[in-house]
Amino acid sequence: METGNVNGEFGGMQAAPQSGKKKIILVIAVLVGGLLVGTLCGYFAGVNAKINAQLLAERQAQDEQINTKKEELSNLENEIKDKSGVISSAKEYETNKATLDEKIAEKTSTVENLDSQISAKQSELDILTGNVVKAKSEPKVLPAGEYTVGVDIPAGRYSVSGSRNFFAWDKSGSLKVNTILGNSSIGVGDYVCSLGDGYRIECAAKTTFTPIQ
Repeated sequence: METGNVNGEFGGMQAAPQSGKKKIILVIAVLVGGLLVGTLCGYFAGVNAKINAQLLAERQAQDEQINTKKEELSNLENEIKDKSGVISSAKEYETNKATLDEKIAEKTSTVENLDSQISAKQSELDILTGNVVKAKSEPKVLPAGEYTVGVDIPAGRYSVSGSRNFFAWDKSGSLKVNTILGNSSIGVGDYVCSLGDGYRIECAAKTTFTPIQ
């Protein structure tokens, strides 16, 4: 009887230390697990923060690029508007220039006609007042056609008579004489003019050139 009691008490004393070890191991496991979880959470939090910072930096860079492109587009639009204004001004200038050229041509034609009329009237006046003095040279008669002064007829001052149109251009091609000879309803009678070397003349009918002083 006594021997059995001793063995029972000893067995209970051995079971108590084993239970304490299990508790210690469980506590250590929990601590290690918590530490691992904390470490992992901290790691992933750091990674997430880095990713967020990188994404934010990329977003800011993209925003800056977008703003730069918007500014470039705005500058380009302004430049296009400026160019459009220049083009419009150039077109307006060309239109005004064409109009002015037409007016100048009209005025030039009017002046040339007036010069011809003045010359014709001067010829009439010279004849009426006896200011035309025939030179010693014989009159030159040219049939209808085109001639060059200095080649077909000497340069000089002439009393031109005929019955049809008479024209004369100087070396530069400017019309100097445009008249109708003869005593018809539209004729001016004889015409006095000076013909220089290189002048081109045109007679619509037989025309007489009488040298005068």
